[in-house]
Amino acid sequence: MSINKLISKICNLPEALGEEVVPFSNMLKETFLFMQSRIKKNKTGAFRFTHDETLLLLLALDKAIEHGYLEAENDRLSGFEIRVQEGLKALNKYGTNHPSGKGYKEMAKFVRAGTKTRKGKDWSDIFCYFSALEGTDDVKAILIRVAIKYDFPSPSPLIKELRKKYNVEGLPSHDSEFARTSTREHEIAKERETSKE
Repeated sequence: MSINKLISKICNLPEALGEEVVPFSNMLKETFLFMQSRIKKNKTGAFRFTHDETLLLLLALDKAIEHGYLEAENDRLSGFEIRVQEGLKALNKYGTNHPSGKGYKEMAKFVRAGTKTRKGKDWSDIFCYFSALEGTDDVKAILIRVAIKYDFPSPSPLIKELRKKYNVEGLPSHDSEFARTSTREHEIAKERETSKE
């Protein structure tokens, strides 16, 4: 088995990726998370990996180094540590017994200074997954699969954003009955169809 076949198996792709195909980033992410969960579940600390799984873990390390993730994570933690130190200085300066709690407020300002809260969904991952599935099934089935994977309440917001951000054509209307039906109902209908077969 090759790495691409292993990635296809983990990502539940209908067809295995060819040897020359470069997997999308969302496929790699899903595969790496699968391997991570497999390692975390092991209680003994003794691991046995197949040759392909070992190559996959090496690929994960290569990607982390290539994208500077390890350096970026180290920089982020260093920055956080500096902000915590500044916050502790402010707490010591104003004291813990200030009637208005000024020391704690100043500390919170420093600690929160460099943090950003990320809201919303990662649309590049969603689009990559949608693109990878395009042509493997009809558009509605693909939309349902993507909506289930990324926890959309219904396909409607998915259709809207794919049209708006990526100019995807051939999608059903976001106001159609199909789009407004909840993802859970689509999932139940799909399960009924497979049980009949």
